[in-house]
Amino acid sequence: VRRLPGVVRPLATGCDPFGINLVLDSVTKLCATLSAMKTATIRDLRYDFAKLEGWLRSGEEIQITKHNKPVATLLKAKPVKKTLPPQPDYEARLKRIWGDRVFSAEEVEEMRAFETGEP
Repeated sequence: VRRLPGVVRPLATGCDPFGINLVLDSVTKLCATLSAMKTATIRDLRYDFAKLEGWLRSGEEIQITKHNKPVATLLKAKPVKKTLPPQPDYEARLKRIWGDRVFSAEEVEEMRAFETGEP
């Protein structure tokens, strides 16, 4: 069996004797993975965060590496929807307390005088 320079043995069983197809498939998969995700080092994260922030804002995924080994993946944060608590139905509350009653001007003056303590 002839061997190519640098290829010691087939890389896996079931492939050609030199493992070339397996190597090409691995490179293709690796290139597809790397092109889909940007990479940055811990140093980049610390000293060049503006560049990474730009990538995140454009929707890129960033793989953070330390000594050429992946340690984290940064993703763009999903927007948080703020929901306000429901407002009470003031009109229904007013109707429940006072009913259909309409106060006259004299009654309103009496209530004001009572609340303020004026005679």
